[in-house]
Formats: sequence, structure tokens, C-alpha cells
Amino acid sequence: MMQRMQSLVRRRHRRSRKGWKRAGTAGLLLLLLLQSALLTPPQVAEAAQEGPFTYYVNGATARIAAYNGTDTDIVIPERVGASDEYEVTEISSLAFYSKSLTSVVLPDSLIVIGSGAFQANALTSITIPDSVTTIGASAFMANQLTSFDWPDGVTSMANGVFQSNRLTSVTIPDQVTSVGNNTFASNFNLASVTLPDNLQTIGNSAFAWAQQLTSLVIPDQVTSIGNYAFSYANLSSLSLPDGLTTIGNGAFSYNQLTGVDLPDSVTAIGTDAFRNNQLTGIVLPNGVTTVSPGAFQFNQLASVVLPDGLTSIGAEAFQSNWITSLELPEGLESIGADAFLNNRLPSLVFPRSVTSLADTAFGGYYLAEVTFLNPSTTIGANQFYGQSDDLTLIGYPGSTAESYAAANDHSFQRYGQPLLDGLDLAADLLDAHPAGTAAGEVPQTARDTLVAALPAAQSVADELENVDPQPLADATDALLAAIAAFEAEIVPLSIAVPADGTYGRDDVLAFTISYADEVTVTGDPVIALEIGNAGSTQTVEADYTGARGTALQSLTFEYEVAAGLLDEDGIGVDNAITLPGGATIKAADSSPAPLAYTVPSTTGIQVDSGPTDAEAVADDKAALAITYAPGDSAASVTQDVGLPTGGSSGTTITWSSSDDAVVDTDGTVTRPAYTASAATVTLTATIAKGAESDTEVFTLTVIPQAQTDAEAVADDKAALAITYAPGDSASSVTQDVGLPTSGSSGTTITWTSSDDAVVDVDGTVTRPAYTESNAAVTLTATISKGGESDTQTSALTVIRQAQTDAEAVADDKAALAITYAPGDSAASVTQDVGLPTGGSSGTTITWSSSDTAVIDVDGTVTRPAYTESDASVTLMATISKNGESDTQTFALTVIPQAQTDAEAVADDKAALAITYAPGDSASSVTQDVGLPTGGSSGTTITWSSSEDGVIDTDGTVVRPAYTDSDAAVTLTATISKGGESDTQTFALTVIRQAQTDAEAVADDKAALAITYAPGDSAASVTQDVGLP
Repeated sequence: MMQRMQSLVRRRHRRSRKGWKRAGTAGLLLLLLLQSALLTPPQVAEAAQEGPFTYYVNGATARIAAYNGTDTDIVIPERVGASDEYEVTEISSLAFYSKSLTSVVLPDSLIVIGSGAFQANALTSITIPDSVTTIGASAFMANQLTSFDWPDGVTSMANGVFQSNRLTSVTIPDQVTSVGNNTFASNFNLASVTLPDNLQTIGNSAFAWAQQLTSLVIPDQVTSIGNYAFSYANLSSLSLPDGLTTIGNGAFSYNQLTGVDLPDSVTAIGTDAFRNNQLTGIVLPNGVTTVSPGAFQFNQLASVVLPDGLTSIGAEAFQSNWITSLELPEGLESIGADAFLNNRLPSLVFPRSVTSLADTAFGGYYLAEVTFLNPSTTIGANQFYGQSDDLTLIGYPGSTAESYAAANDHSFQRYGQPLLDGLDLAADLLDAHPAGTAAGEVPQTARDTLVAALPAAQSVADELENVDPQPLADATDALLAAIAAFEAEIVPLSIAVPADGTYGRDDVLAFTISYADEVTVTGDPVIALEIGNAGSTQTVEADYTGARGTALQSLTFEYEVAAGLLDEDGIGVDNAITLPGGATIKAADSSPAPLAYTVPSTTGIQVDSGPTDAEAVADDKAALAITYAPGDSAASVTQDVGLPTGGSSGTTITWSSSDDAVVDTDGTVTRPAYTASAATVTLTATIAKGAESDTEVFTLTVIPQAQTDAEAVADDKAALAITYAPGDSASSVTQDVGLPTSGSSGTTITWTSSDDAVVDVDGTVTRPAYTESNAAVTLTATISKGGESDTQTSALTVIRQAQTDAEAVADDKAALAITYAPGDSAASVTQDVGLPTGGSSGTTITWSSSDTAVIDVDGTVTRPAYTESDASVTLMATISKNGESDTQTFALTVIPQAQTDAEAVADDKAALAITYAPGDSASSVTQDVGLPTGGSSGTTITWSSSEDGVIDTDGTVVRPAYTDSDAAVTLTATISKGGESDTQTFALTVIRQAQTDAEAVADDKAALAITYAPGDSAASVTQDVGLP
């Protein structure tokens, strides 16, 4: 501009030097005014003040740059300027930073809200006018907002815009398509989030630390979820959209999810994406080729379905779950360190595609069997650390699995060994068991069936290196089933019977049992035989005659034919050995041996053992017995007796009596009188057949006649006794008593009671309540027969009842109390409480809690975090004894934890702000600044300065001299408490001092010069001069 002005002046001089003279004084004045205008620099916007607001003008609009007031409830004007000529359309970044504002009304003219504009205040709600089109990052961060109104024209929520507030419910408007990083992070009480249908992107940590958020539905257009977007929330329910492709690192870590359906569209699941939840099962979509490290670490997964296209599993991906079964897909190549550490897998198959297992990938305590189908898989150190001592690795000879097993003291089994063993066993069985029906032989059809099963099994065995586990298992099962069927057909034992013929008395019928395998006998086994003709048979037993306690294959049984048997159509032989009285026959493994067999024809084995006369006499003497009336016996005869006159073997029997007046030879009995003694009579029987005879003597006692009614009453009164329950007596009755209703002499006994409410006449005892006294009761028995009767009294003491279960429950409920730590009470709980589990009356006390996360049923107390409110918990005690129970409730208040030093440091760091003099700011410091030395959470704040000659650590400001430049200073605050500390830096610009009047005079004096016309000088003046 100066060059243009000088050029203009030179051109005017060249046109006419005479023009200056003609213009005279008026021309000179006009030229000076023009020069002044041309020399004035263009206007630069300068800060202006409207009350407490500092603003800058841009055309017809104004931008609020700072707030210098002290009011906390403010209204930002819609227009500023001397005549309200500027419309407020913008609020600068950090304009209202840390001003302790509690309320703000924004103007309807506002278009732009800068980054951090209202950060670090105490706003509880904000209404943003619909005129706003731009809201910068962290604009309302670190306030106390519980609600907000979002303008219609803003479609993107910037990073951290509502971070660290107190929002409990968020409904994002329909026009919003993206939520930035940390947008709603650290809203600890956020319990409800409604996302719009148009939303497409959710940024990193967007809703992290929403600790009251339990359920969430993510709309269909969202394709990616940022890292840690919902970490440290409290989600137990989650719905993901079908179009979702990417779940970021830690996106849902540290929640309470028990289940989640991953859409088929998902292709990427980030590191730690679902770490620390309560997932019980997961199905990974087919598009997922890699499971990132820690993706499902620390859950409760029992079931995991891996996709066919999976190629790698990252470190710790499924560490510390409850997985009990797992199918690794063919195509999987590598598994990272600790990937499945601490699970519950009993067995595992690694497909041929797996080439490497990182260290401790499957460490834990449950694996018993692991199969490697790739002979060259690299197996990391400590791969099965902590697994059971009997862990078996299955693989191919010479494989890395065999080497690893040998180096780590594990068992090794060749892949397919059970099938190979089965083939060997089948061959051995065919050699050992020929076709036949004897013990150890098999039917020909059984041999044919086993032989037919061998080719299929052998073809699989020949291709073991190419056979997968399931076909191998099928082939092995089929072969073992065929072997089992063959073994079931092996004849376990057979019987050899006596030769055909007729066997007489004292002849021996011998039987031999042959076993295929050795057995051991204890006790006395027998074989039952049926001897006799149709309609008249008897069962006899062939006794075991062999050794006991010794391993044998042949067992012998014998029966010596008794007299009097006739069997003309062949004896019967039972088809199984009988084991009476604890006898056993056991196989070599101590299991019961088989007992059944097939009996060959015995029609040719006949018996005829009829007796001689002497034998007949002896047999009938041995069988001779007197028949007594019911209730009678030889020692007590009251009625006629039966005296046989012939025996079953054709003998004749005659009788004589030592006292035929009492017992006659025909069996007639005449009893002695009641007052007489019993009579002893000897009866002699003579058994005879042909010329043979013998005698048998019987001694009988005949009882006197029955007593009279009076005698019966007297006798039964003397014998009368009440029956008491075990432990009871007349002086201590606790249970029903037995009151006889008849006597042994045929009397009738009836009863009366002095207190039938306590002891009834049927002996029922009702004990007094346990709060009453024992009861004294007199029982009177009347003994009668015919017209005779008499009475007998008995004094009883009935003991009061024991305490009932219901009474025990009521007493222990009344006495129930919770034990608190010293200084604690129901209204202020800070430590574990004592919850009794039993009462003094023998009751059992169980507890339930309305919030076991705060007070568990064993009394363990977990206090809320210091940022949370007191927790109210209701404990319910159930007092029970047998079938009785009752409940008692207790209301407790658990006080939050004290703030930790680290939390105090973090809070005071977030709140830390430098205080500036009115009109000053970080970018324009002219006076001393306020540097806090302590925080509201009890922290100590110390300061250091990059230029303590400009700003000292106590806030003293020494501005640079007018001739120096403005000074840039970095202040560093160290916030500390206990052993915790952190730092915060602030960049300040200290403005140089203003020019003094003396300096202005000196500077202008030094620059002062008179302007001469061209060709003139101080020594030669010909024209007017310019005097500034």
C-alpha cells in the first residue's frame, strides 16, 4: 500500500510541477489527506467486550471468544455491539472452559460451537438451538448433564462431546449417522441408550463406562463398532444388526453378557472384544477367518462353534472358560499362546491343517486324550501344562506328537491303535474258539460273521494316515461290535451227564461242568434234579464235590440215590447251577461266572430204589409222627391225638399207653382236673412188616382242664400290666401306652381314665404342651369273665411335650439379630456382617439378598464405588426346622467406598484450571495468574515453569519489555496424593509491556524528518516542505 501511494505521488509531480504552486495551500492539504488514507493499514479484527463476553467481529457476525464474568447462570446474547449490530453465530473453542457454569441459554442465531467450548463446568442440562450446524469435540465434556436437546441440523456427534457427564438416558435423534470417539464415555449412571435407525458408525469408547446400561439394540445400518465402544458397561442383553462386519478391540469387554448372536455378516472380531463377560456359548460366523487375541477370554463358555474358514486363533482367545467339547475345523493353521488355557476339554483332535501350537495353548487340568493328525505340527513349550498325569497323545509313529510325549512324560498312542488291536484280537479269537457246542467253542455262524467284518476294518487300517477320526471311530466301533457279538456266542460252560441206565439205592449220579475259562468256587453249589414219574416227582440235589478256592475249569457234582425212588422216563436236570447260602462261582476277574448251560437228553437215565422190609420199617419209623389238635403239641396236649395205624412203606403200626385213663390207644384224651397237675403219658408204637418190626416211644404232657371264670379273673388281674414304649415307665410317659383288652385266661379288660384328654381308654397319650406341667393320670382296669369281675388301678405321670418345630422357629426368629463390625449399624455398613446359620432352638437359618453383588448370603460386603450412591439391601432370613419355617427381613444401607488416592488425583486433574485476570486468557496474559496449590479431593498441586523469569511458580507474571517479543511459557502442574501423582501442562503467552509515553517521544524524535520537494534539501529549500 505504501509503495502504491508513493508511486501515485511521483506521477502527479511529473505531470506538472507547476500544479503544486497553483494548488497552493488547498492542494497541499488534499494531498496530505490522501497520503494519510493510503498509509492507513487495512483494519484487523480486534477483541471487543460486551459485558463479561469477549467477542470478535467478522463482517456482520460475531464470535464469542471468552467469558470473564463470575455468574454461573448465564444467557449468551443473540446480538452484540454498541447498537447490537453484530449477530452472534459462533462460540470459540474453550470459550467457557472451566467457568463453574450451572446454566447456559444459547442464542437462536448460533451456528458453530467450538471444541471444548463448555468443557469442565457444572451444567445439568443444555438446549442446543436448531440453528446450530457444527458442534466441536468435547464441547460439553466434564459437566453434570442429565439431559440435552440435539439440533436437527447436526448429523454427526463429535468426539467426547458429552463425555464425563451424569446422563442416565440417551435417545440419539434420527438424523445422526455417526457417534464419535468417547462421545458418551464415563457417564457412569447411563442406563438407557436408544440408537437411531440411520446410525452407521459408533466410534471408539463411545459409550464406555456406562455402568448402568444393561440392554442394547444396535440399528441395522451400523457396519462397524469402534474399539472399547461399550466396554465397562453392564450389558446383559445385546442385539447386533445383520449388516455388521467389524467389532472393534474390547468393544464389549467387561460386561455381563450371557449370550450374543453374531450376524453372518461379521468378518472381524477385535482383540478382547468380548473379554470378561458371562457368555455360555458362541457361534462364530463363517466369514471370520481369525479369532483375535483375548476375544472371548474370561467368560463361562461351555460351547464354541468355530467356522469352516477359520485359519488362526490368537493368543488367550478363549482362555479361562468352561469349554467341554470343541471341534477344530480343517483349514485351521495356528493357535496362539494360552488360547484355550484353563478350560474343561476332556479330549481334542487337531486337524491336519494345524501346523503350529503356541506355548500353553491348551494348559489346564482336564485333558485326558489329544489327537494330532499332522505328523509335523510344531508344539509349543508347556503345551499341556497342568493337565492330568494320565494325558495320552495320539499320533503317528515318528511324529512331533510322539517326540513331545516322550520329552514331557506323557503317554503316547499310535493313531488307530484300537482298530489295530481289534484286528489282532479278532485273529486270536478265531484261532482259540473253533466251531462247536462244547465249552469254549462257538457256533459256525458266529465265526462267519466275525470273518466277514474283517476286510472293511483292514482297509481302514491300511490307510490310517488319510483316515479322519470319525470314519476311523466308525470302523473301530463296527469291528469291536463284531468281536463282542462273537465273544457273546462263545459257549461259557457245558454239562456232562451220567451214562444211560437204571440206578438203584446208594448208586451215585455224577455230573461234570466244563468251563471255557478258569473259575473259582466258594461254598456249596448244587445242581437240582427231578426224580419220579409224571405226577409224582421230587426234587433232590447233586452236591459239589470239587476243590474250593482254587482255579478250575471242571466242576464235579454227585447225588447218591436214596431209597424209595422210581423214575422210568428219565431224570430231569436243571439248566443252571444253584448257589445256596452265599456260595459263589467267580471268573478270573472276580466277576460272577455264568451258571446256565444246555442239558443233553436224560431220558435214558432212570432210577429204581424201592426199600426192603427192614428198610420199610426203618423208613416208616423215621417218618412216624403223632398228629396234634391245632395249638397242641407233645408238651401241651388238651385234645385227642392222632395215632397212625400204618406207614407209607406198607408197615402196620400198633400202640400201647402208660396211662390209658389219660391217653387211650385210639388217641382219646381225658384231661386232669384244673386243680390237678399235668399228666405225663408214654405212648409206644410198634412198626412191623413181614418178619421185621421196631418200636418208637413218644412222651406226652396232658394239660389240666380250664379254670373257672373267677379263677380266670384273679389270674389275669395278677398278671395285668400296662405296656410302655421303650424308655417310658409309669413315672415318665411320653408315648402311647398298651392297655390290654383281654387276659391270657380269656377275661375281658376295660379301662377308665381320670383324665382321658391326656391318656385315653385306648392308650392314646396326648402330652401337655411344653409350656405346661407334667400330668398325673389314674387308669382303672375292670377284668371280667362271665359273671365275674374285679378292678386294678395304675397311677401314671405324663411328661409335657418337647418344644415343637414351629415353636423353635418362632423363638429363634424372635432372637435373630445380625452382627455388625465395630462402628457399623444397619444404617451404615462398611464391613462384612455376621449372618447366623443356626438358632439356639436347633433351627437352620438360611439367607437371601436383594443384591448379592453388595451383600452376599454369607455376609460378605462389597461396597459401591465412591462415585456411586449408598446401596440399600434387604436381607431375608429363613428360619426352619424340619417342616416348619418363617422369615425375617432386615434393611441395610451399605456406604460407598472412600475415594482412592488415584481417583482423587484424576478428579482434581480434570478440574484443574488456571485463574486469569479479567480480560486475560491463556493466549494473552498481562497480569499475575492464579495457580491452585490444592484440589477439592485433598490433593497437593505443585507447579514448575519453563520460564520462571516470566511466570514464577506462585503465579507472579513479569511481562517482557516493550522491545522484546511476547513470551511463550509452559506451566506444569503435579497433582499428588499419597503415593499417586499425575501432571497437567498449560501453554500460556505473556504479552510484552505496552510502550510508555517517554519511549514514544524518544522513538518518534529519532524518526522525525522534514519532507523536501524533489531537488530540495535543508541547505537549499525552494518549495514548500512537509512538516509531520
